[in-house]
Amino acid sequence: MSQSIREPVIGMRDRFGIETRRRDFVIGVLADMARLHGYERLAVPVLERITSFDERVVGQSPWPEWNPAGVFGVELVDYADRYRTRLGAEAAVLIPEGTVPVARWLAGRLSSDDPAALPVKVFYDLPCYRNEPIDTLTQVKLREFSQFGIEVMGASTIAADVEVLIFIHEALITLGIAAPQIRIRIGDVAVFNALAEASGLLAAQVIAVKEHLDALAECRAGRFPDRAPGLRDGLAGVLEGGGVPSVQQRAWRALAEHDSGAVDDEIWMALRAAVGPETGDRLQALSATAEALTAGGITGVRLDLGVVRSHEYYTDMTFEVDVHSSDCAHVEIAGGGRYDRLVGHFLAEGGPVVVPSTGFAFGVERVIDALAGLGIFDKPVLRSSIATFGDASADMLMIPRSARASGADPDGAVRSYLAAHERALPLREAGTRVDVWVGDSEEDAAAYGRARGIGEMVEC
Repeated sequence: MSQSIREPVIGMRDRFGIETRRRDFVIGVLADMARLHGYERLAVPVLERITSFDERVVGQSPWPEWNPAGVFGVELVDYADRYRTRLGAEAAVLIPEGTVPVARWLAGRLSSDDPAALPVKVFYDLPCYRNEPIDTLTQVKLREFSQFGIEVMGASTIAADVEVLIFIHEALITLGIAAPQIRIRIGDVAVFNALAEASGLLAAQVIAVKEHLDALAECRAGRFPDRAPGLRDGLAGVLEGGGVPSVQQRAWRALAEHDSGAVDDEIWMALRAAVGPETGDRLQALSATAEALTAGGITGVRLDLGVVRSHEYYTDMTFEVDVHSSDCAHVEIAGGGRYDRLVGHFLAEGGPVVVPSTGFAFGVERVIDALAGLGIFDKPVLRSSIATFGDASADMLMIPRSARASGADPDGAVRSYLAAHERALPLREAGTRVDVWVGDSEEDAAAYGRARGIGEMVEC
């Protein structure tokens, strides 16, 4: 008998003993935190129609329309009459990530006779599958991996983005990582898209530029920094081959080298010349958000306009999260951002409908690897969990008085949310599930609370 018959296929792994205990701990902590923040768990099928990942839905992301080799395709055959009659077949894929099936689920809820009250807050713990090239596989990067994520769908406020970032920061601290070791790199894909349009780049060139920029951002974060010179040369080749004017090329180089952690005069002037003054409003809002988060104690926030993420469905703020120790950098253990048009692609035949949404996902294996590298698993951890089975998604809804604050005043909106968050902290530590309102209109908060069965609503 061949030895291979007793082994998983390449890129998959059996898990047993300490490995499963570590994973159970991480997922348990994250799930408890999500519930204490008023999120409900969503479980979606591991198989998704291939049309959910069509280019018209997700854009030219790495799967499956742009590169079908990157996913595991499955033909689903429908039978009847004890398999004697074949009724038809449908193409499907093993899900390569969590956000798309979550967006598809919400579109179904919004199209139903009993549509969901917005915003909808969900968390998920999903196995995901990507057909990674064999020569790139590692103990952390496999063909099967796990994602834990949260999504806030139906809210356009900066408070929704801030809630996601604060959840990540708080979750890593709860898992045992010290606050100074956490880095959150923030960019804005809308700035990238505006510059790509001004440069006259074709779709394939946009993807190539994005991949180079994102890889250079990873280098700055500490992942294989020796790649940087080659990536810079590759980016220059794409721009020159695309006939990009020199003014726009200077702006691209400024993005590629953006390591200041702020929006300095050089990058602002380069973008103003290449795109126009309207970019300044986005950069100012991004800077104000980062400064307000830093003032609120999230000290690892750093601007990096090269953080544009590979997925094409992002529309605005994007971010990646790293963990640094004295001798190691665990790069991109989480990533996410705002995707205001993805849900709408599942709603309208004639074109996208805007359902403003934001979220993120941890790569669970990457989180476990970081915790192990920091020695957090070297001693037992005592934790408790409370299960509730009523209809309410939370025990209390906190409504910040400045819930109307928008992108026009990101500093005020962030400070308002942080104040509510600080008030919620001791309650959550005592086991009370506290949801903080991040919706678009303060008048909708009461309806939101009633729809979720939340009995106590408090203005703060």
